[in-house]
Amino acid sequence: MTIDRSRLEKFLGLLGSEHDGERANAARFVHRMAQEHKLTIVELMRQIFGGSAGYTREPPPRQSWADDMAETVRRQQREAREARERQEAAAARERARRASFFDEEPPWDTDREEEVRRDAEAAKRRQEEFERKRRNKQTFYRRERAQANAKRRNQGEPLI
Repeated sequence: MTIDRSRLEKFLGLLGSEHDGERANAARFVHRMAQEHKLTIVELMRQIFGGSAGYTREPPPRQSWADDMAETVRRQQREAREARERQEAAAARERARRASFFDEEPPWDTDREEEVRRDAEAAKRRQEEFERKRRNKQTFYRRERAQANAKRRNQGEPLI
């Protein structure tokens, strides 16, 4: 039984998916493929891709605690500077918004007011028309039921 390299590569790519289900199915497929060939996953990778499936590079040299501390301080300073810049930008936007709100003449649009008034009147007319049709339909069904009951009464049948 040969190992399908293209399918394996596809599923290895899915291991980086944002969706939990896709990652789980990809891992399940790789595991099942290794079991079918009676190999471990590492051995399967070695057989498909050649070489050692482990690290091919040496890990970077370990920094001293002073270097770690200096790097942490630089990162914290950078994060604090970025947060301060974001706050200053937000404050500037808010000042500009407030200044434009209080300094400018409010843009009263009389044409828009007239349009809104006409739309409201049209909506009211549509509602009244709907209610009128509903009442007419109810009246029609009441009349029809009354006529049916009159026939049933004449014939001695139970009423609706």
